[in-house]
Amino acid sequence: MRHHAATVVALLAAAGLLFSAFPAANAVDVAAAPTGVTIPKGYRNWQVVAPSQRDDKDEIRVILGNNIAMKAYQAKTLPFPDGAILAKSKTVFFRHNNPLDLERKMKGVKGKKLVVVEGVYSMDGDICTLPEILEVTKRHGARMLIDEAHSTFLFGPNGRGVAEHFEVDKDVDFHLGTFSKSLGGQGGFVAGTRELIDYVIAFARSRFFSCNLSPVLTAGLLAGLRIAASEPELRAKMWSNVAFLRRRFAEEGVDIGKSNSQVMPVMVNNDSRVLAVADP
Repeated sequence: MRHHAATVVALLAAAGLLFSAFPAANAVDVAAAPTGVTIPKGYRNWQVVAPSQRDDKDEIRVILGNNIAMKAYQAKTLPFPDGAILAKSKTVFFRHNNPLDLERKMKGVKGKKLVVVEGVYSMDGDICTLPEILEVTKRHGARMLIDEAHSTFLFGPNGRGVAEHFEVDKDVDFHLGTFSKSLGGQGGFVAGTRELIDYVIAFARSRFFSCNLSPVLTAGLLAGLRIAASEPELRAKMWSNVAFLRRRFAEEGVDIGKSNSQVMPVMVNNDSRVLAVADP
């Protein structure tokens, strides 16, 4: 099974979906070949990265440790706070998609810092203002982690996500992705340099007693990866469908908030009406 998982990583690398990490870190060889590790459950990604499978919280636990302050946007999904708690790191939230507020919060935090964002925010459907947030992040000597769960294989000329869409994929330190959305499988991956991946493998304790991706799932993921790489017209068709649905929502007067992605929430904006809508 480990052989199959390694094949997924190799194919991701061949497709250009694994990225270099630590581009500004003196202690890391930035020329090291980008690599990655597969995770059996997407939610575990956050456990691995902070010191600490796609269990996001495991990712957050590994990268952070208890001497690093984490900056995260306020609407971050559930795995993030779990990872921050496991890391015992100081956590400071900045306002959603607001680089000015991030700038203010950065000034009050000393020591090592990690800024955490999503490529596409899964609740509101808006895209991260990544170039502006990245500029603030680098100016304060912090690292950047982007969760591309809802944007990998959808955004960018090659489907590498929002970071590629904005042409800043080489400037982002840590890339997290999932196999359970665009590829319709299970699990996920953490992408970075060999040093990063070795560190994750060594310190992500929740991985030690987890099974690897099964051969059946891996075979499906390999097929999906080949299709994603060889049939970009499917991505174009998806965006055509998004434009159609967005237009129909507008014609029917359905409020989808500030969504500018394929994720379109229906905004009810009234507590009593929400209960009525939810009542079968």
